[in-house]
Amino acid sequence: MRRGGTAAALPTAAPDDETFDFAGILDANLQRVFNERDSVRRLEAIGELYAEDALFHDRDRSAHGHAAIALAVSS
Repeated sequence: MRRGGTAAALPTAAPDDETFDFAGILDANLQRVFNERDSVRRLEAIGELYAEDALFHDRDRSAHGHAAIALAVSS
């Protein structure tokens, strides 16, 4: 991760802890969002991993929505 931020990448429905792959979601977020250099693929991954109204916060800024989050994690 380039910067110390948090992202609201949770599903809208409450998961069943025994069947929901939290580690997989976290890994996908790191690899497909924060480590992705291609902006089109990054935005596609955000669309798959984040709720439409997701919020991202780090120490310098906040972002709301897919496009704003993509911009925030790429700068």
